[in-house]
Order: sequence, then structure tokens, then C-alpha cells
Amino acid sequence: MNLHRSRVTVGHCEPAVTRAVLKYSNFWDSGSWVSHSTLRGGKMIRFCRSIKTLHTPTHFTDATVRSNLMSKVKLLDEILSRISYDRSVLYTPKYKRIPQLVTAKDTVRMGTLVRNFIDNITMDQAYDVSKQLDPKEKLGKVGLELFLECNKNHITPLSTHLAVMMLDTYNRYSNEVGFLEMMLEELRDAQSYLMENRFMIEKNEDIDMLIDKLAFTQQDATTMKNVMDQLNYELPSDDIVRVVRGNTMEDTIDLSKGWKYRAGVLDTNEPYLRSLQIDKKKLVTVSESSLVLIFDGTLRDADKIQPSLHYATKQKQSLLLIVNGDVTGDALAAITINNNKNNRNGNPSKTIILKYFDKDHDNISLQENYDLVKFCQLPQGLGSIYSPKFSEYVPSSASANLFFGSMEAIKATTGECFLYNPSAALDDEIKNRSLQTTLTLNVGGQSEFEIDQRRASLDNILNNTMCHGLAEGFVPSHGIALAKAASYLSQQPLKDDSLMAKTVRAELIETLTLPMDQALQNKFGSNRFSRAKLVSDTMNVRSFQNAYLPGYKKEVNALTTGNIEPWNKLNHTLDNVAGFAKLITSCNTYVTRIFDKPKRE
Repeated sequence: MNLHRSRVTVGHCEPAVTRAVLKYSNFWDSGSWVSHSTLRGGKMIRFCRSIKTLHTPTHFTDATVRSNLMSKVKLLDEILSRISYDRSVLYTPKYKRIPQLVTAKDTVRMGTLVRNFIDNITMDQAYDVSKQLDPKEKLGKVGLELFLECNKNHITPLSTHLAVMMLDTYNRYSNEVGFLEMMLEELRDAQSYLMENRFMIEKNEDIDMLIDKLAFTQQDATTMKNVMDQLNYELPSDDIVRVVRGNTMEDTIDLSKGWKYRAGVLDTNEPYLRSLQIDKKKLVTVSESSLVLIFDGTLRDADKIQPSLHYATKQKQSLLLIVNGDVTGDALAAITINNNKNNRNGNPSKTIILKYFDKDHDNISLQENYDLVKFCQLPQGLGSIYSPKFSEYVPSSASANLFFGSMEAIKATTGECFLYNPSAALDDEIKNRSLQTTLTLNVGGQSEFEIDQRRASLDNILNNTMCHGLAEGFVPSHGIALAKAASYLSQQPLKDDSLMAKTVRAELIETLTLPMDQALQNKFGSNRFSRAKLVSDTMNVRSFQNAYLPGYKKEVNALTTGNIEPWNKLNHTLDNVAGFAKLITSCNTYVTRIFDKPKRE
């Protein structure tokens, strides 16, 4: 876990050991911490794990320090709680004098707001000496960085709220041994209940109804229904639908079946990337038929590839070169020169290098990957793989019918590549997870601002909510699921009759019901008395999917109102919050360092 240039490890130290850690801190290595026991002056010194951050040693021994550590997380929680569930916030971006009104539905600017907030905290400390000397400011920044790392930058109002509530509760009962462990155990019971009661949506009519509720406009709903219809209402992965900017005012859909190659264009050589113009366009696209050559081994000598380059140039076809070794030396220079020469001469031929890694293909070696070879339509199957050690001929115009396959279209970046070969993809004999349907949604609009807003919204609904929900199941959102879990816990017998067990149960139930209370306040503007009644009535409803909401005389199904979210997102949030709580409470010392500013080049 990295905090800028810091190293973080977790553990627990006694005060005497803490001094040893501070004194002999040179025992830390560059990625992890290994406990050491050393005999010094006849006494055994035991070293343990701590957290290394960015400033001075801070002894983490009282509730005040822990509260300061959460100060910036609390501030972030206040911001997110006030702007979530259809609320708005006045925000003054950089280079602007007049504040702008940002709504919770504006996912683009809302994400920018949160990122700028976090960046500003870092910059303020870097340039403000008074904040550098303020322990609360320093600890607040450290706590925020730890929170972001534990949540993997997936920040939601629920994650900040639960983290703040759990740490505040722990501070009140920090003298009680085993309090946090008991609370986390109760939280795991709540997670198990939610997992058992999650529900799947399989009917096309229910999916369409959910899309109508989630979409911001009717145009968005129609577009998403068309996408799901093209995919036969199956969305098993979040990389099937690509939502991109369109060039027209209308939404268009491009559907293609191809091979998702999980490695992108060779990116270790800048001149080669420039020869493909990938540094400008970020994407290499070949829409016409291309040649395919699969090379087994390290390609270093130019004479092994020059005949293939001449043949591809003469045919005015691009060459897709798949290599399971390195491409270096004269061979890479020859490929780069040939690409640049063809660009100057207006020849569409270019050589695209893809490296082959066994781990990207279920640990199947290149020589055994019959599906890929068949998809590339090599003339002699596995026998067409060229190996400088074993092949009798070098691929060239004379031996073209022995080595070169064909590919109808290629789309590649430095991160991934999509290969399209409809005649091979339609072959039922090929059953491979890399062979999949890819849909590109080109979002239209009257302005770039509108296109960006719609693109972010559609991408979030399709690849975040719908994809994960259809695969993992849904639970009610707006805190309803957590209120149901709180009701479940209240009905379970205590594992022991101690006062601490009763206190833990009561505190956790209160923590789990507050998100629904906050959602009712923000979205519906309900007063505290009606909110309390709605939360209580929802907890008493037997059906997991049903809840009491303002504007309805009786309980309603969360699916019909669109108030649902993917189960795995909620589960990950709860796991991350539990991990953050254990991290904060398992260390009593933070050892930090100051790093020099980077020198200007």
C-alpha cells in the first residue's frame, strides 16, 4: 500500500517496543516489514510492524489522536452526505470566479469535485507552513490517504459514513478489550444475511423496467434498451460495452464479434509507437484485411522479418505480428523504419506487434493455443507458427501460403487489442473466453458537454449497475438493505449476555439505520419524525425487497421504484470499511519521513 512515496505495513506494538522501532528504523526494507529479534546488551529487542508515512513520529495512544486522524475523512463524509441522493452543491472550480451548481446526477463534475478536494488538501499542506506544523492537519491527511487506499479510491457516501461511525464508536469504548472485534463479527453476520437475501433479475421485462427507473431521460432509456437487446440481455462482463464519444447528434451502436487480446501493442519503444502514430491517436485501427504472422521465439535479427515486411508492403496490407518473446535490436528498428516509410508513401501497410503471455490465455503456451491459431486462419494450423530454430523457410512472398494467416479488422491500444474475423468467430468449434461479442455505443449530443454527461451516465448504469447486478445480484439501495440487516441483527440471540455484547449490538444497529435516514432526508426532504417512522416500518416489513417510502401509502418493491444497487458493490464497501477500521486500530505508532522535492529536469 503506497502513500505517495511512503510505505505502509500494519501491526501492533507495545510502548517499549515502539521506542525500539523508532531507534532501529533502518531495519525496514523497501516493500514489507519482517520482524526481527536481536540481542542488545544482554536484552532481547523484538521489532514489529508499524506505519511509515510522510512526517514526524506520532504516538497513537489516545482517542484525541485517533479523532484527529479521522478529521479529513469526516469532512469528506459531510460533503458526500450533503450532495448525495439528488442533492446539489455550490462549487468554485479552478480558474473560475463564480461558483457552479453541481448536482449528484452530474457524475463527471461530482467526481472531479471529490478529486480536487483531496488534491487541495495535499497542496495546502505542501505550501502552508502552519498546516505542516499542525498535528491535526498532518494526521488528518494521513488518515484520508489511508482511507483512500483501503477503499481503492472507490469512495461513496456509505463508505465514509460507516468508517466515521465505526471509529467514533470505537473511540468511546476503546478501553473495552475486544470491542472492535465483536463489532466486526456482528458486521460479518449482517453481510451474510445480505448475501443470502440478494435477488437476481432475469426477465427482460424487469430489466427494461429497471432501465426506465435508472435512466435520466427517455432517450437514455431507449438507447440502453437497444444495447441490452443487441446483447440478448446478457452482460457478464464490464468490458463488453464500450461507451465512447460520438461524432453525430444521434446515438449509434457498433456490434462486432471478435477476439479480445489481453495484451496491447508493444509499448517499450517510443520510435516504434510514433511510427504507428499511437502517441497522437491513442488507438491503432485497421479496417481492411491484414496478414497475420505468429513468431515463436525472440525476434532480434532483421533478416528474419524483412521478407515479411516487403511482402506486406507489396500487398498493401498491414501485418499483425504475434510474438511470445522479445522484439528488439535490428528487427525492431527495421519494423519502425518500414512503418515510417509506408506512412510517407501513403501505403496503408503497417506492422502491429502483440506480445503473447501464457497467463493471459489460461496458461496455454503459444504452440498449444489451437483456438487462437484457428481464429487467425493460419494455412497449416499450428504448423504455420514460424520458429527460426525449426522452420525450414523464412516467411516471405515465396512461402506466403505456408505462414501467413488473415484478419479482417484490428483495433488496438497499448493496453488491449480486439481482433475481428467474422468467418472464424462464427465457427462453433471454437469455445474460448477470449472470443466474445463487443458493443461500442457512440453517444451523440448537441454539445461536447452534453455528450460527456450522457456518456458518463450511460457508462455508469451499463458497466457498473447493470453489469455487476445482473451477474452478482441486487440489494435495495438508499440504505434500505442495511436497515433490513439491522432488523435481522436485532432478532438474533446474543452470543453472550455481557453488557459489552449488548452495547456492540445497539451501536451497530444504529450505525446501519442512519444511511436510510440520510437518504430520506436528502432525496425526499422528510422531517426527522417521519424518517424515523419510515425506517422503523421498513425494518418490520418481512419481504427483503419491500420498504416504506414517502409518497406511497403502503410498502413498495424496491425494484419497481428503481432503488436497488449491485450486491458486490455494497459487499466490497463493507469489507473495505472493516479493513480500514482494523488498520487504524491495530497500530499505535506512525513513523514518518520527509522526502526531498523532485529536481527539475
